[in-house]
Amino acid sequence: MTHSKRLFVLIAATWLGAGFLQAAGAPTASTYLRFLEVERNGTGEVSGLNGAAGVAVSPDGRHVYATGELEDALAVFERDSASGALTFVEEQKDVLDGSLAGGDAGLRRLNGAHGVVVSPDGAQVYVTSKTGDALTVFSRDVATGALTFVQTKYD
Repeated sequence: MTHSKRLFVLIAATWLGAGFLQAAGAPTASTYLRFLEVERNGTGEVSGLNGAAGVAVSPDGRHVYATGELEDALAVFERDSASGALTFVEEQKDVLDGSLAGGDAGLRRLNGAHGVVVSPDGAQVYVTSKTGDALTVFSRDVATGALTFVQTKYD
């Protein structure tokens, strides 16, 4: 029996003050890894990647979540399963008054957003914040990848 697996690699980083998410992939497990694309903060609609630190892929492989530590944000991308190409969906971000974009008032939930994990069932996304000493939970729309704030727990 032959199994064909695709390899997909994401790197979240900041270089010379610019946050970016780099994608590479291989069509099958027996081929070489090749460059796919770079998503740069501030290019086109892409935002939320300044100080890119953490990255997670949903269990179904359809969405990618990346934290922007310097921007206090979480960037959401849709991932094409055939090509691996990324399309920006939305940004969840703290704003200056301490509320979460989208009208949810509260404390600095994503202050220093660093780590991100998608639950095994794909229903929630968890973000840890270094500066805010917090864990923020979002519910995830499995069709679109869009997030809705659920709660934040502080240390």
